[in-house]
Amino acid sequence: MSFAWFSRLFGATSPSENSTSDRPDLLEEARALAKAGQSEKASEIYWKIKRKHRTVPGLVEHAELLIELGDDFGAAEMSNHALELDPENGRAKSVRARL
Repeated sequence: MSFAWFSRLFGATSPSENSTSDRPDLLEEARALAKAGQSEKASEIYWKIKRKHRTVPGLVEHAELLIELGDDFGAAEMSNHALELDPENGRAKSVRARL
């Protein structure tokens, strides 16, 4: 069973399917919450985004936030997902190096 199939089974979409109009709003909300120091709430929204829209920037931002929250395992998972989509992404590689 491939990861892509498993992800779609549980509601995730491929990067090419992330054109719905609520994604930018959710991402901006998560960013604003993180900037305001409301990391737990921001993380909840990033999880929601990940389930529906797997994008490299969203995954990396969530990984960085999870590091701040002390969740190294979750950060590693998010950075791994980002690197699956873009193996040369410098920011995702940086997150992995921090771990």
